[in-house]
Amino acid sequence: MTPGGISKLIGKKEEAAYGLDIGTFCIKLVKLSPLVEGKRSLLAFGSKELPGGAIVEKDIKDREGLIYTLQTLVEEVAPEAVDVVVNLAGHKVFTDRIQVNVSGKKVKLVDAVMMEAEQRIPTGTSGIVVDFDSLGKIESGKKEDVILVAVRRELVEDYFNVVRDAGLDPILMDIDFFANFNCFEFNYTIPQEGTIVLANIGHTLTNLTFIIDGAYYTVRDVSSGAKAVWNTLQTELKLSADDLNDLIKGELPMEDKGPYKAAIAVSVEELKLGLDVAFSYIENVTGGRKVDKIYLSGGGALINSLPDALSSGISIPVEIINPFTALQPGEGVFTGIDPASIAPLYTVAVGLALRA
Repeated sequence: MTPGGISKLIGKKEEAAYGLDIGTFCIKLVKLSPLVEGKRSLLAFGSKELPGGAIVEKDIKDREGLIYTLQTLVEEVAPEAVDVVVNLAGHKVFTDRIQVNVSGKKVKLVDAVMMEAEQRIPTGTSGIVVDFDSLGKIESGKKEDVILVAVRRELVEDYFNVVRDAGLDPILMDIDFFANFNCFEFNYTIPQEGTIVLANIGHTLTNLTFIIDGAYYTVRDVSSGAKAVWNTLQTELKLSADDLNDLIKGELPMEDKGPYKAAIAVSVEELKLGLDVAFSYIENVTGGRKVDKIYLSGGGALINSLPDALSSGISIPVEIINPFTALQPGEGVFTGIDPASIAPLYTVAVGLALRA
């Protein structure tokens, strides 16, 4: 559950890697080739919308509907898939950057982290799965900088079991934040100076991953996503659900673009406020560091004119992530498809596959 590189088991034959992104609105599957000299190919990808209400606040409500959709997607994209890396996300995932005291010779890092986790997690560690990764020692080795992740055990088991019941083997469960980080690191050169944010706009939440001076710093959730934008657009423009869907994709012709631009500016206000709060927090804890650039991903990044409206609203440059940039496309993988029209939707799935 950490933003590290791609591990390789010595003596084990490299096989294709599969990333399974289970979102609130739809599921995405990506198949990558084995890692050869630091390079991979995109062999297959696809997505399927979930039945309405199948997942609510990341809790699985329609188990059979989710299993059927998973099986259908796998059959269409990669019927041979077995081992997959799966994601977890939402308010029920607790993530924090902490510092633990390891100056005493008898103090083990795992014990120090668990003691700190007991204090940090509102419900304590009972019934919670805890994982962590070290970012290195600080204060002359007296303390260690650690990424802490805690997830309700029931949630982990629900996702693990539903994936198993769909005929797959979840070999690893990762967090959306870190999958996004891994995808960005693989496809882009991370700037060694300045502060950038990876903003993954999901259906109901936006995940923020902060990278400062070339290194992972921390993460935050914003309680606003594509759904809130859609709802506001529909209200502002008085559109049917079908017309709204076409308009968001840029497929509904409008002679006068003014009303849409005005509506999209209003629709991103809630998201902008959430970003402002998160950015102010980072500025406070870092002694004045300001965000230099935002990289957007997720389904929300595909909403027509949203990136421009967001950028002008917060006066920070915005760029859409393309998770396929450093991946060699397999033969026919993009036949009849404009990669730019779907790329941001697969950022987490690619990041998950890179962890396999």
